[in-house]
Formats: sequence, C-alpha cells, structure tokens
Amino acid sequence: MMRYFFCLLLPLILFSCKAGKEIKDANHSTEAPKKPTHQVKLISNNLSEEITSNDELNVYLYKLPSDGGVPIPLLLRNMVYTKSGQTLAYNIDMSAVDKNDELLIVVIEMDSKNELQQMEPVVRLNWKDILQNHDDPKSEVLQKFLGDEDLLIIKKFTLKEIEKDKNKIAIEGVHLFDRYDYSLFILAL
Repeated sequence: MMRYFFCLLLPLILFSCKAGKEIKDANHSTEAPKKPTHQVKLISNNLSEEITSNDELNVYLYKLPSDGGVPIPLLLRNMVYTKSGQTLAYNIDMSAVDKNDELLIVVIEMDSKNELQQMEPVVRLNWKDILQNHDDPKSEVLQKFLGDEDLLIIKKFTLKEIEKDKNKIAIEGVHLFDRYDYSLFILAL
C-alpha cells in the first residue's frame, strides 16, 4: 500500500516543481518588437477594374536566401484600391536586409475569393516556376499555381538597384483588355 502511495505522490511532487518555472514559447518572445526600418508604399495610378473600381491586390515582398532556400517573408498584405491615386503604405523591419541582398516582389490581382493565407504559400514555394513563366499569361504553369488570379508583377531586385530609380518599381501593363498602372516604393525610414 505504501508503495502505491509513493507512486502517486512522486509525479505530483515533480509536476509541482515545474509548475512555478517560467516556460518560454517561441511564438511569444519576451524581446521587444523590432522598429520598422522601411516603408513599402503602393500607389494606384490606374485601376485595372475601372468598371467596379475595386482592385484587390495581394502584395508579397520576400528576401531571397543566398543558399537558394525558401524565401523569407518581409511583407504579406492584401490591399484594396477603390480609386486611382489612392496610396496604401506599411512600415516593415528590413534590418536583416543588405543593399545587395536579392529581394522578390510579387503583386497579384485577386479575382476570386481566395484569401491571402491560401495564395501566399503557393507563391512562396513555387516562385521560381512563376517567375520563369510570368511573360505568358496563358501559361499552364501560371494557371496551375494562380488559377484565375492575375499576376501583375514578379521581379527580383536589390535595394541598390532600385535606388537608381528613386526607390520605385513600376507595375504596369494590360491583362485581358484591362490596363493597370501602380507605383511601388520601398523607402528607408
């Protein structure tokens, strides 16, 4: 009987010793959030959906690892534009990005009910195939990965390269008779 008592008592003692200790969770870091270093600003110069005046864009900005691994997200946003000349801007931390690091910008006009969370992993894991086929809107590869969504731009660049163009990336073209024109800026704060 005494042996059973100790078998029950021992786990309680061990558990109570751990109960008072602080348990750190990787998702709830005690470090202060990093201060934003850059602003990503997207200006609608001409909406592609002129009839409905409602362009819903998914904007993905990644740092491309030098080892060829999976891109590191810097900005993942759904942006809705209702008029030409509208500006949306987000401050982000790019302290781990050097001026010569390769970055990838992807802007997709969302025509379906897909959500940012559904589309982003597809783009991040298949960006090389999407980049290779981006010039052909009827590409089976683009259809496979993007479905009915319209790829407005996918571009590799460095901060040093876009400094020459006043930190601006022009996003313009025509897709299925719809003309679109946006200006994307990445500005140091």
